[in-house]
Amino acid sequence: MFEAYKIGVKISVINAASFGLAALSKDFLRTEADAAKLEQRLKSIKNMALAGGLMAGVGSIGLGLLKAPLEAARQYELAFTKFKTMNLGDTINRQADQFARSANVMGVSAKELMNTLSESVGLFGDFDVARKLAPQLAALNKANSAIFSGKVDHIDEGATRSLMKFIDRRGGTHDEASFMRNLDLAQRMVTGSGGFLKFRDLDQFSQQAGTAFRGLSDEGVLNMALLLQEQGGARAGTAMMSMYQNLIAGRTTKTAMAEISALGLATIQQESIGTVGGKPQTRNRLRLNEDFAAMLQADPATAMRQFVIPAIQAKYGKDVENGTIIKIANDLLSNRTASGQASIMTTQVVQLLRDAGLARNAMGAQQTIDQYKKDPNAQFADYQAKYQSLLVELGLVVLPGVIKSLETLIPMLRGMAEWVRDNQVKAKLLAGAFIALSAALAIGGVVTMAAAGIRALTLAIGALGIAA
Repeated sequence: MFEAYKIGVKISVINAASFGLAALSKDFLRTEADAAKLEQRLKSIKNMALAGGLMAGVGSIGLGLLKAPLEAARQYELAFTKFKTMNLGDTINRQADQFARSANVMGVSAKELMNTLSESVGLFGDFDVARKLAPQLAALNKANSAIFSGKVDHIDEGATRSLMKFIDRRGGTHDEASFMRNLDLAQRMVTGSGGFLKFRDLDQFSQQAGTAFRGLSDEGVLNMALLLQEQGGARAGTAMMSMYQNLIAGRTTKTAMAEISALGLATIQQESIGTVGGKPQTRNRLRLNEDFAAMLQADPATAMRQFVIPAIQAKYGKDVENGTIIKIANDLLSNRTASGQASIMTTQVVQLLRDAGLARNAMGAQQTIDQYKKDPNAQFADYQAKYQSLLVELGLVVLPGVIKSLETLIPMLRGMAEWVRDNQVKAKLLAGAFIALSAALAIGGVVTMAAAGIRALTLAIGALGIAA
């Protein structure tokens, strides 16, 4: 009986367990099916995400690839627009565009050449002359930027403008020969100083010296090399103009007139300036000796060396001290800047001759360009320039399509702006709702993530309990 009872209990337990296991197996099968469905959905979402990511990536890469060409094209078009504002006509504009984009100038990009061309036309007033000389100006500027400023792929547009103004004030834009002579002169001043002097210094000097500068000979400019380095371009020009006014124009004090006359460099004459109340009026007029006046106008440094110093030595002895020379040079002039320049010219003769000699022997424009072409850095600069020109060409192909898209987008943006302006209350409500929705989604997302984490943790603990 007892054995039969044990067998009955086992059968009952097995039956109960079988029902439970059957239910569990159904749940597992259902869960497995759900898991399979879920896996399929996840795969679908994953594929969609991957496709979207791929599309976004390709789009981003495409836009990234277009960014550089579009920017290069925009910059070139801006330089071209600057040229077109001179209103030279469609034919000249087309020629300028073709020239800038096709000319093969060492280290110079299409945009840089277009800018130089614009400045050249503005200076010469002749497109054909500008087209002929602009490549050399751009190449020279590129060479100077690299050699003296250490900027391999850089061109200083301001320096080109300064160079042109210096040449223009010397009357060097009348013909090509005059231009090239003055271009070499300016470049020798730069190379002879080891790059200490810049085209900007020559521009400032020529501007501030005014009338005095326009009378300088080429030798007179070369002999100013030390003065430009000592005083700077603007101050050297101001001092030279003051010297011109004091000595050549004769607008100086009676004391200075007396000193110059005492040295035998000039005479003092009286000239009539009209009548006042029936009485004739006169004034003293300084008349420099003819040779001294001519040399002072063409080459002040040499005039001081050849006329003033010998005159001082004739009066005070050949062993006259520098202190005496400085005092007399100061007495010859009636203002501080001209006096400072005259003291340098009369006491630093050796240095004046040294720097003038360096400038005279230094390389001119084409020699400097040719020398730069031999430098390995020139190849890097040329690569950069050609790459930029390539980007311009690529960008110009794409730019019309981008502009067309923008033309479609701009009215939409304008319409949206007008709607916001006309419906400010609705716009505020819409913005508020958007902010609230964003906040709710953010908070809901955090809560959902937390709930999922708790459920995962409960499931893990339950699984551990079953296993135990």
